Amino acid sequence: MKRLLSTIILGFVLLTCTDALEEHTFLDPPIPDPTAWVVDANQYEHTMTIVAEVHLDGGRVPGLDNKIAAFDNGDICGVAGPYSHMDNAVYNLIVYSNTLNTSITFGVYLADQSRTALCTNQIIFESGEGVGTPDTPYILVIL
Repeated sequence: MKRLLSTIILGFVLLTCTDALEEHTFLDPPIPDPTAWVVDANQYEHTMTIVAEVHLDGGRVPGLDNKIAAFDNGDICGVAGPYSHMDNAVYNLIVYSNTLNTSITFGVYLADQSRTALCTNQIIFESGEGVGTPDTPYILVIL
């Protein structure tokens, strides 16, 4: 019974999130082509890590084929795919930079929609900093 209830609730969450994705008007990130989301880590001196989850309209965005990207003044500086943690899509993102205290923005690739979207978040790059954990991830909100 407990498994059936969990399946029904998960199905409702996925259906609700899918409806929100289909009705949303998206803004593109600085680099809208996810095939260009590639980072050469050897070109950077500093890193910080972010454990993140993607949300839209207050709900989690599922999908283990999605990607997130970090941008520094429009240049890609981090990219990650998700893994499943407690039935949620969670991302371990390494953000690279040669400049301290720069503003980092985010984008997401939604595989089931075959599109990218800009996130509302903006953080200041701090070398060696860790933001979020698998149990309390940093929430990236789709704009």
